[in-house]
Amino acid sequence: MPEFNKPRKRRKKLNVKTLKVDKKTNTVKYKTGTPSHIKPTPRQQRQQEIYSREALHEVPPTQLARRKPQPQKKAQKRKRRSGNKILYYVMLGIVIVATFSILSVTVLFNAEKMTVEGESKYTDAQIFEASGLAGNENLVRLDTKSAESRVLDKLVYIDKVEIRKVFPSTITFVITGAQPVYNVFWDNKYYILSRNGRILEISNSPKEGAIVIDGMKPTEGAAEGGFMETEDPSQLELLEKIEKTLIDTELDNITEINIADKLAVTMWYDGRIELILGSTQQLSEKFVIAKELVENEIGKNEKVSLLLTNTEKIAQRNITEAPVTEAKPEEIGSDGDISSDGISEEPDENNGE
Repeated sequence: MPEFNKPRKRRKKLNVKTLKVDKKTNTVKYKTGTPSHIKPTPRQQRQQEIYSREALHEVPPTQLARRKPQPQKKAQKRKRRSGNKILYYVMLGIVIVATFSILSVTVLFNAEKMTVEGESKYTDAQIFEASGLAGNENLVRLDTKSAESRVLDKLVYIDKVEIRKVFPSTITFVITGAQPVYNVFWDNKYYILSRNGRILEISNSPKEGAIVIDGMKPTEGAAEGGFMETEDPSQLELLEKIEKTLIDTELDNITEINIADKLAVTMWYDGRIELILGSTQQLSEKFVIAKELVENEIGKNEKVSLLLTNTEKIAQRNITEAPVTEAKPEEIGSDGDISSDGISEEPDENNGE
């Protein structure tokens, strides 16, 4: 049989991976069973050298790169996978938000009832009717500001209204009723104002229990249902300051305030005691002194005028026929002290002093 027809003897492959490290000698040995009589090929020798050095942790990076992926490439793959997940979650979130938004303005959050909090002279039905709401509006699309404006325009005796959306299905009206607090007298007419400055009525006579305000000139457009505007806007600020100080000092029973001159403000307590304040500086101290005098020093039936322009020098003058609007210098104690009863006495004209 010709030699070239003979079956070629298959060369047994060298198992170069079956290595073990001798830690004592720091050398690499083949495991048991590895054929040692077969001479490795040059390629197998190179692989054997690489595996041996790798086992001893001495493989150069260039050779390891041929067998293992670089860490940078692994990081890039992980980054791409992470980026894909983030994009997926972002798209999923957008879909969920869009779906919820569509449902909230169509199916969800439709009003089923309306309630009223606070007190006023109007019934709940009148308030609902004035607002123009039917009670089945969608809370998300509901324009509360427009409804509030309609209530204020139609119902004069309401100072303030706030419409709240109580999810999932309730509309609540928070009402502040208007009460007559001031009678602004101008041009032989009385403008009845609420505490927030709303014109409740325009009448020929004052409202009982409300403070009469003199010296405030309304603008030409002042009308019932609107809010008071004056030609001198600082007068409204002055009146607000006086009211706040009266509340803080608990000085009640004020019946009249004249603010025609901001530097010569006068007030009347119980219609019989005139308080000459001058400017509004030290207003709180002036009210505290006035309260002490009218409650403890002045009789309940006396009609007097108190000069409070200077808190260190208080003067009193009895009122007979006409109220006193100005105090003479000699009526104030020269030593700056108040008399033993807390009020400096009026000079006796009959003695020529």
